[in-house]
Amino acid sequence: MRSGKRIVFDFAFLSFHVFKWVLGLFLGISAYRASPGAFWVFIFLFLGMYILQDLYRVFKAIIKDTTIDSLDSQGEYSYVKGFNPKDLTSIKIQALCFLTFFIIGVVGITNNVNQWRDDGQNRFGNIAISSFFVAAPVIVLVGQARKRY
Repeated sequence: MRSGKRIVFDFAFLSFHVFKWVLGLFLGISAYRASPGAFWVFIFLFLGMYILQDLYRVFKAIIKDTTIDSLDSQGEYSYVKGFNPKDLTSIKIQALCFLTFFIIGVVGITNNVNQWRDDGQNRFGNIAISSFFVAAPVIVLVGQARKRY
């Protein structure tokens, strides 16, 4: 049988967590009423980051041939088994940089072509620079491959 102090503590603990959710809902509804656009931007950014985190964990589990609960271990058919963790980190950073350059280049080309169509002003230089951003990752990878062999 529980003591009176324990029941009071459990009730206070439960009340605190219920109050936390009620306060969160109240603040969310107030923010939505004040500025619905900013509210939805915040919600979609939060959900997007949550989804990206889950996708990262799933891809990491697939690459390491393990479960999501044990991402520090590697399975028998791990794609990265035997690699130095520092090398893997540098490869991940390099891949993110390449992806960033590629996206910047594609967005730049698209924007400059659309603006060129709209106002007729020649934007060939901007398109050439954006094309270099798209091609830069491939140029770097080909250069690295030639150095090794």
